[in-house]
Amino acid sequence: MNYSPMLMTATAMAMANAIARTARMIVLFWVFFTIGIALWLMDILLWARFRVEFPDRFILLVAMLSLMLLAYFLSLETAQRKRAEMALTESEERLRLAAQAGKMYACEWDARRDRIVRSAECIDILGSSANLDNETFDRMLARIHIEDRERFANTVKPLSRAHPSCQLSYRVVRPDGGTIWLEERAQALFDSKGAMLRLVGMVADVSTRKEAERALSDLSGRFVAALEQDRTRVATELHDDVSQRLALVAVKLKSLGQNVPKTNTEIAVALHNLWQTVSEISSETHYLSRQLHPSTLGLGLGSALRTFCESVQRQHGLKVMVTCQRVPDTVPGDDALCVYRVAQEAISNIVKHSQAREACLELTGTSDHLELLVRDDGKGFEYDTERELGLGLLSMRERLRLVGGTLRIQTGSSGTAILARVPLKSTLKGGALRNEASAHPTVST
Repeated sequence: MNYSPMLMTATAMAMANAIARTARMIVLFWVFFTIGIALWLMDILLWARFRVEFPDRFILLVAMLSLMLLAYFLSLETAQRKRAEMALTESEERLRLAAQAGKMYACEWDARRDRIVRSAECIDILGSSANLDNETFDRMLARIHIEDRERFANTVKPLSRAHPSCQLSYRVVRPDGGTIWLEERAQALFDSKGAMLRLVGMVADVSTRKEAERALSDLSGRFVAALEQDRTRVATELHDDVSQRLALVAVKLKSLGQNVPKTNTEIAVALHNLWQTVSEISSETHYLSRQLHPSTLGLGLGSALRTFCESVQRQHGLKVMVTCQRVPDTVPGDDALCVYRVAQEAISNIVKHSQAREACLELTGTSDHLELLVRDDGKGFEYDTERELGLGLLSMRERLRLVGGTLRIQTGSSGTAILARVPLKSTLKGGALRNEASAHPTVST
């Protein structure tokens, strides 16, 4: 019995199946291979010189060890293959979950056969009637919104080896009649002659983002319109009120210069009337100025809020209870202006819409934030958390977002409560907090 063919066969198979990926397997393979070759050469040498062979038991032992080592290498190879397959399956599953979470699907267009293949995730986006592997370019183009078809075709067809990639957004009409926005990133592959072979890409549903962009654009337009309305109001008040009253003062002064009163009493009365008119004009101008920019913020946030509420009572008769507790001595300008504007907008909404008799404004400082609470006893309103259409509420929420704050609204038949929270900067968290309520108990303005 000659073990050499068996040994060499086992060695060759081990070499073929043990293209090792680790240092340990490389060492085992070369040890096995070296021992096998050494035993074979020794057997040939003994037979050629002494006409002596290894005992049959030794030959059988070596053959069995060879087969066992071969089985060991094959088992390692099988285990590696299973691990690789498992890793590939897990990777595909993660990719599938990521595509589902991101509302994406993969697609490929075979330009020569005019065949489009899509991944299964497209059904959730395009609808149950979407074709996974039986779609042509023209059929796909027919799904695209009529206003975007030409732009889509003009983006895809000019692709070349010099410019093989593209990215575009377009609308697609679903089978149920709804319209969604898709964003596609694609890469074209070409042959040696420059003819397109296929187009591979990823398509994402960006309808939510497009809706948010449209809402933001509408909001920007509404803010611009509100700004223009505010400017128009200020210009009208300056022209119709302040300007005309100044013109009246000028006429009176001219008349006084042409017809000087004969007695000191008449002169005093005329001058007093002019002084009263100029004082009223000055107060009105000061009120308009405070509306454009609250100069009273320089005296402190609490003082500015009290002054504003006093002016509201004088102008509209709304009684506001103001309470300030543990307000920091210094509040950054952006944060102070944000809180002031939110309070201003909340009080203005009460005056315009709530029909309230009284309101309450509470400003409280904590270790890390400011809380502003504005309540009224008015009729309330219907508040839809999904669609916040009021420009005033949107402006409050946007101001708070810019400083990292939050806004909560509670409304009902018994009134409305608005709670705004503005985080304090780290430099103020350990600073002095002033309890303004202790110096000024609950103030009724």
